[in-house]
Amino acid sequence: QHAWVFIITLIGVTGIALIGPDVLLGGRRSSITRYAIPCYLGIQLAIAYFLTTQAKHSGQHPKGMIDGNLANTEDRQDGQVRGDHDMVPMEKTRKNPKTWKSIAIALAFSGILSCIVSSQLPVWWHKSYAKSRNNPDVAAWINQIPQPLLISNEIPGRVLSLCHLLRPDVQLMLLDKSNSSTNIPEIPEGFKNVLLYRPSEELRQGIETTHNYRVKPTDQSWLWKLSR
Repeated sequence: QHAWVFIITLIGVTGIALIGPDVLLGGRRSSITRYAIPCYLGIQLAIAYFLTTQAKHSGQHPKGMIDGNLANTEDRQDGQVRGDHDMVPMEKTRKNPKTWKSIAIALAFSGILSCIVSSQLPVWWHKSYAKSRNNPDVAAWINQIPQPLLISNEIPGRVLSLCHLLRPDVQLMLLDKSNSSTNIPEIPEGFKNVLLYRPSEELRQGIETTHNYRVKPTDQSWLWKLSR
């Protein structure tokens, strides 16, 4: 019982703490994978316990009880239960242990297959896919052009996921998003390609108005290029 309380606490408390504020106040806390790790751990433990107990007790039948009726020794004939109750083949009252073992093996194989597939992809669903799905293509495009300067007022976490994929010589200019309308940066000289990564509307308009640049989208999502 204490073990089940622990598992239910892992799943229930964490789930309520994430889903409750989303339902009442709005937001997307429950969609962030790392916050729900205790839930996933509890679900795995519960499934492992269920499969283990089913495989262990499969083929066994509670003595003297079939369909809620007591079965005496003389009622058991030819592997069946006879009496006032319905005849039920005793060997079919529970699944074969091999069935549950096969299910466990299938689940383990599915997990291994998922790991193999995810290892071959640059972005997987649990790595904030909506926020970083285009970063590999964006980084590959930037790495092919000479002397790039990348300007962004996106939150640091989203920019960092891109920085890991860029060449060491790519220069970055990170701005505060809270005052984008007033914090319009000076564009330094000496860069052949000045790019904006996921800029706010205020930053794009401010650069166009203040420095007479034209901000055009590139063929990569989330990326704009400055030109005269």
